[in-house]
Amino acid sequence: GRRPGQRFTTGTTNAKGHRDFNFELDPAAFRVILESEVPLVLTPFEISSRVWIDEADLTQLARSGAAARALEPPARRWLDLWRRLFSVEGFHPFDTLAIGYIVSSDAYQCERLPVSIATLPDDVTEPGVQGTRVESKPYLLASHALTDARHKLTYCGTAPPSFKADLLERLGR
Repeated sequence: GRRPGQRFTTGTTNAKGHRDFNFELDPAAFRVILESEVPLVLTPFEISSRVWIDEADLTQLARSGAAARALEPPARRWLDLWRRLFSVEGFHPFDTLAIGYIVSSDAYQCERLPVSIATLPDDVTEPGVQGTRVESKPYLLASHALTDARHKLTYCGTAPPSFKADLLERLGR
């Protein structure tokens, strides 16, 4: 999910956007979940885009426990891909923020927001990762401005300052 007008971009110089695969690959399934009224919490791209895993972090993992050492080589290949495609020196640990919320939700900055699904023009993809561009795509939008929305969810915009250190410590065990 995202706020209206928000694009999923990496770094400060890359204008090409990412897709919201967790939603876009099956918006019909998300609609069923939304209609079920089950309480939902989003830890969207907005929150993960503020956390970077870089070379020093991967070196730390390489010196850690067996699981972290096994994770380090594919993570380093992922970092190399991001360097090539986006000209950045790190990557976002995307879905780990959802796990972090489960572990320590009190430290996250979240708010209840109206939510809706809209079909809008594609906001550009990075063909090196996500394939070809389509004319339009579904968006999961969350905002107080969506006054006609029938559903609400908890939208987390900021992780605790300790998130990255905690993640690396947990992975390093």
